[in-house]
Amino acid sequence: MALTKVVFDMASGVEAADAAILKSDQADTLTVGYDVTTFNAGTQSSGTFTPAPASGNIQRAVNGGAFTLAPPATDCAMIIQITNNASAGVITTSGYTLVEGSFTTTNADDFMVYITRINGFSLLSIKELQ
Repeated sequence: MALTKVVFDMASGVEAADAAILKSDQADTLTVGYDVTTFNAGTQSSGTFTPAPASGNIQRAVNGGAFTLAPPATDCAMIIQITNNASAGVITTSGYTLVEGSFTTTNADDFMVYITRINGFSLLSIKELQ
């Protein structure tokens, strides 16, 4: 991929095209890594938590009470770090094609949760970090 400098003509107010911009309708190769800002999904303590890919593919949440973890509504790949607090409840899962691993309710236990959803199939992989 050739890189093009972004040029802004002050007189005309026109910005030149930048060939280095990723476009959603064109294939490209990323040649460097990128930092990510982790989305804080807050404390989940009741109801159903359905992670939204639009909030970011890397998220974190606190288990502060019993709740249900459901798959995202759209195709995606996500990683969510879940930390139990002193009020941690049982996390049930609903709607996944396959679930690997399980959660505990022990205070301060941490988990990496890998979610993949493709073409209506969904995989939830739970990895304990203690």
